[in-house]
Amino acid sequence: MPESASSELFAVAENLLPGLEGKAVGGGSDGNFTAAPGVSTLDGLGAVGGGTHADHEYLVTGARAQRADYRRTGEREAEQPGERERPEHV
Repeated sequence: MPESASSELFAVAENLLPGLEGKAVGGGSDGNFTAAPGVSTLDGLGAVGGGTHADHEYLVTGARAQRADYRRTGEREAEQPGERERPEHV
């Protein structure tokens, strides 16, 4: 999927999460199911951590509340565009 396919959605995310950077990394994701038919899809806003699926995999538990706030804010924006409220943890 070309980056331009999600440019409008990414602009919304950037407005909610200043400093957000886009990066194409490839690999498997549930987002592939929505992106394949052409639906604008943002992925990678889930858990913060590293070592994916390896013996040294870890999760930064302190980032969970912030990521949940991002998701709630994004859902509100999708339901009511223009009534943006930044997450309290930003």
